[in-house]
Amino acid sequence: MTLALKIETRNKVNALCNFAQPYLSQVLEKYMGKKIVKFTPYSGFTAALKKEIQEFRDKLAKEKFRVVFTFNYSSISCEIDTTYRIADRCSVEYVKQYFFVCEFDANTGVLTRKYNGNVFRTDYREEEVVAVRKQIYELERQLSDLKSQICEFC
Repeated sequence: MTLALKIETRNKVNALCNFAQPYLSQVLEKYMGKKIVKFTPYSGFTAALKKEIQEFRDKLAKEKFRVVFTFNYSSISCEIDTTYRIADRCSVEYVKQYFFVCEFDANTGVLTRKYNGNVFRTDYREEEVVAVRKQIYELERQLSDLKSQICEFC
């Protein structure tokens, strides 16, 4: 049951990311060439953009998804995650997906490029995952056997 639930959750997170990337790109469209990042005391969105981003985060939070933006030197990435309960009902597992949102000028905070390129799979199936895991196990066993045949030379 846990694998099926993990796969179902992965497909949901990926589908949400497939929605979020073009949505965020559309939101950023009107900010091209404008300042979107403030640097004091830490990097963050400017006030006007922050309001739009917060509305997006609040909407997803109601659906039990968390959205975290990470400000790197000159780019912003987004992580969307959620949890699902595992068998004992006392613990949860996280399912996360990352994607880049945009680039900005590291000196001025001006938006220079938007990203909208990733398409994440939303059609994983339990049978597929089990079959690929089995194939990986077999290939790793074969590789180990081959390495042991020439271990003196590795």
